[in-house]
Amino acid sequence: MGVPLRLALLACVLAALVPAPGLMLDILEVSLEGGSTDYLEVGANVDYSLSCEYRTPYDDPVKEVLWTRFGKPFYKWAGTGSPTVLDIAFLGLVNSSPEKDPQNVHFIAPLHYNLAGTYMCQVFTNKATTNASYTLRIVDAGSWPIVMTVEALGKIMSENDTDTASGSSDGGDGAGDSGDIDQNKYEVNQTIGNDIDVGFEDKDCTLVWSLSTPAIYPRPNVTCGHYSFDHEDVVQRLPAGLTLHKYPNGSWTASFSNTHIQVSSLPKSHRLGCSIRIPNTSYKMVVRPQDDLWVESLIDTGGCSGLQDVQERGLIVEMRDATYTCRGDVLPASRSGPAVATISCPESYTAIFPDNPRKTWGGSLELSCAENDVGWRRYTPEETMRLGDLMNPDSLPICVRGHSGAASHSGNLCSITLAVTLVLGWLFHV
Repeated sequence: MGVPLRLALLACVLAALVPAPGLMLDILEVSLEGGSTDYLEVGANVDYSLSCEYRTPYDDPVKEVLWTRFGKPFYKWAGTGSPTVLDIAFLGLVNSSPEKDPQNVHFIAPLHYNLAGTYMCQVFTNKATTNASYTLRIVDAGSWPIVMTVEALGKIMSENDTDTASGSSDGGDGAGDSGDIDQNKYEVNQTIGNDIDVGFEDKDCTLVWSLSTPAIYPRPNVTCGHYSFDHEDVVQRLPAGLTLHKYPNGSWTASFSNTHIQVSSLPKSHRLGCSIRIPNTSYKMVVRPQDDLWVESLIDTGGCSGLQDVQERGLIVEMRDATYTCRGDVLPASRSGPAVATISCPESYTAIFPDNPRKTWGGSLELSCAENDVGWRRYTPEETMRLGDLMNPDSLPICVRGHSGAASHSGNLCSITLAVTLVLGWLFHV
């Protein structure tokens, strides 16, 4: 390759890399670097910096980069050497001798929430000047953790009774403190007939829920309710009595204490939790209490349906060897055998199967629910050592008063059908 050709190629490369004379001064981007890209988090072990990326003509280099906050200068780099901190409020908050990129603002710990604001990068050359701004958002979620507790009211009261019996006088003021609970108000509702009244006052089916956050800046959006493991987030809001308190420095705390939630209001495989978000940022924290096997067993306990819908059909349901969950579902009273439901129609009522009017019924039916069953089965004696077939409660009959009316209706229908058949046969024969 000849010398002229080599020089031509070198000229092409230099032309591609070096801006041409007369190219305009331009700020390409002002951005936050380090950690999240849209906010600075106080207390995070991250090196944050405000970056000012610019482009200048090669024959008109940068003379000065000046940073202002809300229009007030606080940081200047003169194009060479180390930068200068112009505002004493930023002393100790920004690095005045960074190892690289001295035109950028390098924050140093400990940071403070009052760094939030509108920043402007101004770039000067001998021939031009330009500027671009950036809104810096700060998230300060405090230096101590968010505390959430969920406990079973029955367990709290039992522990309180034990403390009282042993002479303990520690009233306590923490979340879920049983000293704040009026024990006389919470009594287990009685069972009336076959109906199970799982009321709010049932201490064994009520959860006590409390939340306390550190000071958070700026004001957070807090949503508390059903936490889904599938979504890893709160999917349905619950009224928990949440209150927000503002401090003079502009930060906020969120809290509620001893909020009572019925277990039956929580879907299975869900928990109680809160999500905390900061507006205009991607900041999000989802909080749920530490695992409590007692609470988890109340929420996720299996069992067979309580057959309330069956009773609406006019059927009588008699239970034996059964106990009830907080949702009104049925479980065996002991592991020695299943819970058994005897289903029948009242006296002077007959059973009618809507899907098969000709189907007859022997007067009653026994269903069983074993320890690990999630549905009712036809009851089989224990000595057969065989599980009965699963039974869909919707296939059970409806109890209708009287027997003769139903029989008469069926007889009339058969008579009409027979008559029509004879007439049609005679016509076609003719």
